Amino acid sequence: MVAVDFYQKKLTSAESESNLDPLTGFYNRRSLEKRVSELDMYSIILFDVDYFKTVNDQNGHQMGDEVLIYLSELVKKATRESDWCFRLGGDEFLIVLPETDPAVAQTIAERIRRTAEDASSPIGEPLTVSIGIGHFPTNAQQFSELVKVTDEALYRAKQLGRNRVVMARRRE
Repeated sequence: MVAVDFYQKKLTSAESESNLDPLTGFYNRRSLEKRVSELDMYSIILFDVDYFKTVNDQNGHQMGDEVLIYLSELVKKATRESDWCFRLGGDEFLIVLPETDPAVAQTIAERIRRTAEDASSPIGEPLTVSIGIGHFPTNAQQFSELVKVTDEALYRAKQLGRNRVVMARRRE
C-alpha cells in the first residue's frame, strides 16, 4: 500500500505539472477547454503586455521572463480565488471568471490595467496592458468563438491606443 500511495502521489504531481506553466505558475492551454466546458456562464479576460517585444529586445529575454513573473503576481493579487488564470504563450494571458457578468469582469480588468500602469516593473518603469473581455453565453455559444471575439476586442484596444479595456461585441 505504501508503494501504491507513493506512485499515486507521483502521478498526481506529474498531471498537475503538465497543466501548469513553469514560469508563472498559471494553468497552460492543456486544461483550458475542459475546465470551461463545465461552466454554464462565465466571463473571460484576454490580455497581453503592450510592446512586449521591445521589452525583450532592449532588456533581454531573461528580463522579459522577470516581467512575466511580475505580471503574473500582479494578476494573482487583482483576481479572486475563484478565478482561473492561464498563460496561453509568450505574453498572452487569459483569465476565466466563473459565474461572473461582464460588469464585474470589467472591474477586475481595469484593476489589472491600473495596477500595471501605476507600479514600477522589473524594467524600472510601469507596464501597460491591452485587454479584451468576453462573456459566455452573451458573446458566443462556443468557447472557441468566445476567444475569437474577445481577441478581436483585445486587438481593438491596441488599435485605440493600447493600455485600455474593450468589451467584445455582442453576437448578432
